[in-house]
Amino acid sequence: MNRVREARPQALQARQEASRILVRVSKTTVKVTRTQRQTARARERRRQRAASRDGSGRVRGERIIQPSASPGSALRDLAAQDRFDSSPATLRRAVAFIDEHAGRDLTVADIAAASFVTVRAVQLAFRRHLDVTPMEYLRRVRLDRAHQDLRAADPARESVTAVAYRWKFASASRFTAYYRGIYGVLPSHTLRSYS
Repeated sequence: MNRVREARPQALQARQEASRILVRVSKTTVKVTRTQRQTARARERRRQRAASRDGSGRVRGERIIQPSASPGSALRDLAAQDRFDSSPATLRRAVAFIDEHAGRDLTVADIAAASFVTVRAVQLAFRRHLDVTPMEYLRRVRLDRAHQDLRAADPARESVTAVAYRWKFASASRFTAYYRGIYGVLPSHTLRSYS
């Protein structure tokens, strides 16, 4: 009977965590759908603005897309639009979003939704302009914030593991490897030497 009473809070906590994960997944799905709609509307507005300037009804330099039997042609056209959307403005929006929300659980879909482009466009923007992936950039921002926290922390009250978890590193050993690769020292050394 005691074991049943002890197991009930754990089961309740597991159900609450599962519902939180389900809510997070559904929010991400809504964001991706919203991003796709916004991207389509933005493309149409750009096309209309360019057409009004050109007078011909199409964007200068734009291919007229004819319906074709091959399913790959639609993917090629999307890829061309993603390359167009991977502009410095897209990168600025994505970087600002990452810098502001680095302490939250983020996915590439969240970053793309905040940048109003597709996931592929945001990946291309980071690769083209910074030569990293969006998640690599996010990791660097988190490492920088963790470094600042370690320098300001009291070693008697703070641990490397606590700082790593605060900045969404699930594994303390992986955090240590990333940290050492960037700063050349162990995070524990930084924690002890700056206090």
